[in-house]
Amino acid sequence: MSSVVHNKWKIYTAVCLERTPVVTAEKTSIEKEFTEYLNKVEFENSLLSDHEIRHKEDLTLAERKKAEDYEETEAEAQRQTAMDMEDLWEKELAESSFASRITAADKSGDLKTTDRCLDRKLVLVVKQQVAPGHQHWVLPKSQLLEGETLRQGAERTLSSLCGSALVASFMGNAPVGYQETPFAKPSSDGCIGLKVFFYKAQLQEGQVEPADQETIKDFMWLTKDEFKPYVEDKYRRKISKFIMEL
Repeated sequence: MSSVVHNKWKIYTAVCLERTPVVTAEKTSIEKEFTEYLNKVEFENSLLSDHEIRHKEDLTLAERKKAEDYEETEAEAQRQTAMDMEDLWEKELAESSFASRITAADKSGDLKTTDRCLDRKLVLVVKQQVAPGHQHWVLPKSQLLEGETLRQGAERTLSSLCGSALVASFMGNAPVGYQETPFAKPSSDGCIGLKVFFYKAQLQEGQVEPADQETIKDFMWLTKDEFKPYVEDKYRRKISKFIMEL
């Protein structure tokens, strides 16, 4: 299939593939203070829970047992008190272990895996050959083919450059960004520049397996804050407009 040229502009689609946060972010100091305040207000204004009512019943039963004429029933003898339950819960908690928020990839500095920065959004950037002898860190892109819609071109771009093993969910049919880059002089085919339409997608599963090693030289999963050493400033400012940390 032939590539699309519109009014002497080459049309490209690029994909901003995101891995959304896996765990919640650590609370800031003001968030912690506000949470403590809300918990205090809720505790002071709340009704007794079933467990608290059970604890009061246990105390009442304990007082009744002190009487000389008290006769314990079978149900009362087998009753599990609120304190018994609390001891059981504390034992279960002590025997439980929680997964660390810091992964092996965080410790080793491995940027090629999504198993890092679990509380942050990661974006796939690739070291792509954009012209003979010219490689840049960009969002994966390719030229639109004849008969494709922009959305179809974006889907093909991701699978053809990064491998069919990736499963991604695209966010709508409209692009989230646009970039126009004029050439210093018209190309041999008369084109005066290229227009890139950016689409957003969220990673569902799979790993990046570049299908074309000549085009995609390398790849990384980066947070927005990590773009600067790799991504050219003008391009970074452009794509940062539609990459939001929530």
